[in-house]
Amino acid sequence: VGIGGAWNLRLSRPGAQFAPLAHPIAIRFSVLEEKNAGGTTQAGSIVALSRNGAEIQAALTPAPLCNLKLEIEEAAFHDCDIYAKVLSTSAQAAGGVVIRFTSLPERAAAALAARRPAGDKL
Repeated sequence: VGIGGAWNLRLSRPGAQFAPLAHPIAIRFSVLEEKNAGGTTQAGSIVALSRNGAEIQAALTPAPLCNLKLEIEEAAFHDCDIYAKVLSTSAQAAGGVVIRFTSLPERAAAALAARRPAGDKL
């Protein structure tokens, strides 16, 4: 998609390319019911990252199109409200889902970017 002529500008394709993490990031998440976090909090881990999403693994996987609130138990993510939408189940492994971040504070985005593999150009 783009504009030709003198501008010759193109948008990159939205398809996410996930970079597997050497060390998964432990998370807790809850499914949002309307505007509130509902039910119980589930444990899981981020196993791969893209520029605007992640692949998470959990014993109990949320259904596609659910909205999630994520909590990451590392100091760099303290007081960061991270929200995401479940896009699909993961083709890589059972118990995995692909998410797209819908609200990601800059501090959290920088901390996640630092966890991507060296040389990753996502």
